[in-house]
Amino acid sequence: MKKVLLLLTLCWSISAMAQDALPYALVTPDATVEYILTRGEKKKLNMGPCYYRISVANASLTEDGSQNITYRLDMLDKKKNISSYSQVAGTKDGFFNAILVASDGSYKMDQDILFGIGQDMARAGFMFIVPGEMSVNQTLEGGSVRQEYKVMGTSVKSNYEYQNVTVIGEEDIKVPAGTYHCMVIEGTAVGNLNKDRIVLPFKMWMARGIGVVRYRADFGIILYAELNDTVNL
Repeated sequence: MKKVLLLLTLCWSISAMAQDALPYALVTPDATVEYILTRGEKKKLNMGPCYYRISVANASLTEDGSQNITYRLDMLDKKKNISSYSQVAGTKDGFFNAILVASDGSYKMDQDILFGIGQDMARAGFMFIVPGEMSVNQTLEGGSVRQEYKVMGTSVKSNYEYQNVTVIGEEDIKVPAGTYHCMVIEGTAVGNLNKDRIVLPFKMWMARGIGVVRYRADFGIILYAELNDTVNL
C-alpha cells in the first residue's frame, strides 16, 4: 500500500511502532509485502502474472504519536528480481511515496498499484480514508486521485473520484501468502483516463496487521492483486 498497491494501493498494512495503535497501514521498519498481479478471470484473458514488492523505506514517530511512513514500490519478474519493464515504466530505482498515519491508526490511502505507474510520475490526492477501526456497514470518506505519467513515450493523464466506499462485510480468504480474516470494502472510481470516461468498480479485502490482502478492479477485464509473501511483519 503505498498505496500501492497499493497498490494500490495500494495502498496496504501492519502493526504500528506505537504498541497501542494497530492501523491497517504498513508501518513496521524493514517490513515488506509482495503482491502477485493477474489479469483476467479466464485463462485466455490472463496475460501472465507480474509482481510488486512494497517495503517500508523509512518510518518515524512524531511528538503527537503519528507516524511518517515512506514506502518503496518495486516491480519484480518471476525470479523476484527487478523487472526489465521497470526501466520502461520509470521505476528501475523504485517508486517512492509517503503517508501520515495518525495516532489513532487512520490514514489516507493513496497508493493504488492497479491504476498505473510510469516515468515522470506526478500524483496527488487519496483514494479513501482508512480508519484505525472498521465495522460492517461503515461508510468511508472517499477522495480523488489525479496522476500524470508516461509509458513508452505515451502520456497518460487520469483523474478519479472514489465514491460509495463502504465496508460491506468480513470474511476469511485464502491467498498465496496464507489465510486471513478480512474486512471487505467496495466502491467505485469514476473519472477520466486521458479523454475516455471511466467507471471502475473495485473491491478490497483488508486484514488487521497485514492491510490489503486482495484487491479486485474491473477494467473490462478483471485485475487481481493478491498478497503473495510477507517479510519482517
